[in-house]
Amino acid sequence: MAWATFPDRPMLWHGSHAVWMDGATGLRCERPEEGSPIEALGRRLRALLIQG
Repeated sequence: MAWATFPDRPMLWHGSHAVWMDGATGLRCERPEEGSPIEALGRRLRALLIQG
């Protein structure tokens, strides 16, 4: 998941665990301050898609 209007902000890839990547370089980075609720949303979406 990423911010469409803020391409330089970190993006979340969620497979078996959450990985935050720098929006400009794609390199792994630390979770941003507001990252916890986004990770929770990612887990819920992944669970829905896997069940699907």
